[in-house]
Amino acid sequence: MAAMKFSFSHELSDHIEKNKLGHQYSNIAGIVTMTDGYSQWPFYDGFSKKIYKIICKELKLQNKCTSARPISFVSHKDMQC
Repeated sequence: MAAMKFSFSHELSDHIEKNKLGHQYSNIAGIVTMTDGYSQWPFYDGFSKKIYKIICKELKLQNKCTSARPISFVSHKDMQC
C-alpha cells in the first residue's frame, strides 16, 4: 500500500472498501462500530484499533481530525463462524 502514496487514513479505507480487500484479510479486517458521541454506525472492511494504529504509523497516514472513534470490532473470520 505504500506505493499508493496515501496521505490520509480515509484514502486507504476507501481503497480497501472499493476494491473489496477486507475479505482477503479476514483475520484482521471486519466491521468496526464507530461513534461520534451521538450516533453509531458500521464501518465495513475496517481494522481493529491496534492494527489500524500500526498501519497508519507504517504508512505515515494522517486522519481528518474528526470526533469519530471506534467502539467495537468483529473480524470477517469471526462473522463466518
